[in-house]
Amino acid sequence: MEGPPRILPVGKAEVLRRGRNGAIWAVGNRVMPALRAAERLAAEGIDLTVVNARWVKPLDREAIAETILPGSKLVTVEDHAVAGGFGSAVSEALSEMKIEDVGHADTHAGDS
Repeated sequence: MEGPPRILPVGKAEVLRRGRNGAIWAVGNRVMPALRAAERLAAEGIDLTVVNARWVKPLDREAIAETILPGSKLVTVEDHAVAGGFGSAVSEALSEMKIEDVGHADTHAGDS
């Protein structure tokens, strides 16, 4: 640990690494392995953001929204139960966010 101890704000995640291709959200003892995995993937050209969620409840929904990039993926890493766990909480938060899709409406060749 570098520097003096600091107070962790409740419910605030910490971005440990910034990337362009997606994000890994990790919690607890899975944070450092997630960071190491991102470094290894960076060597292969896959540039990922790594976030230490710190808290499962309250979940930092604002930080989740900030790490979602158009066309990217978000992966959660935890050492808990999959059903009803951290990944489920992140998935629920994502489903409640208003994510705007920008594009053209589907049309058929014969439509005018």
